[in-house]
Amino acid sequence: MNRPSIAALVLSLGIQSIAAHATAAPIGIWVTPGFGSKVELSYCKGGDPNTLCGEIIWLWDSVDERGTPQKDTKNPDKERRQSPLVGTKIIWGFKLNNEGTWRGGKLYNPEDGQSYSGSFRLESHDELNLKGCVMRVLCKSQTWRRLDAVMEDAGRSTAPSP
Repeated sequence: MNRPSIAALVLSLGIQSIAAHATAAPIGIWVTPGFGSKVELSYCKGGDPNTLCGEIIWLWDSVDERGTPQKDTKNPDKERRQSPLVGTKIIWGFKLNNEGTWRGGKLYNPEDGQSYSGSFRLESHDELNLKGCVMRVLCKSQTWRRLDAVMEDAGRSTAPSP
């Protein structure tokens, strides 16, 4: 094999890797900024198998001052205000578009009880950038990290030096 063929092969593999990464589903457990919660992203149950949903599976402050589980007190549905936050679906209905961005769904913010249109995109295997918007004008972004990557980083920073 001559040099141009090797270069073409390497370039081709690099492009394939980038394309595979861009279309990879962010299935798994993600940590929100400040390690406030863990959210599990998975394919939505009972719907389109290519649609992503996510629910809170752990909270840093999981109980209130009385020791009872934190509730979804800001939910606009009065019947859901007594539901525990752990187990609350906060992401639903997202589908992957041709640019590698998940769109078309809703993001629920239990801190204000509002649902927002939004999008998210894998920036790397271990980083997910979410953007929630009001009327597509006022937007906020957050970067979530995979739990495994956060734990690995924590292990490195606490490991004793040789």
